[in-house]
Amino acid sequence: MATYKQIFKDIVALVAAVFCAIVLVTGLSQHSETLFAALLAFALMVPVIASTAVGLKKDLSDQFTA
Repeated sequence: MATYKQIFKDIVALVAAVFCAIVLVTGLSQHSETLFAALLAFALMVPVIASTAVGLKKDLSDQFTA
């Protein structure tokens, strides 16, 4: 059974991962001639964001089924 503390940690991790991806992509897109580096950084952040979202969904479903 997930506690509210674990759910809060998952939400904070998800927000931090999305914020990091946004900052990384905008920073790279403004300072490079092509968008390849920005798209590559975004592609590398997608698994991190997806993993965090899946963990949050699992903890929320455990909380409501218990």
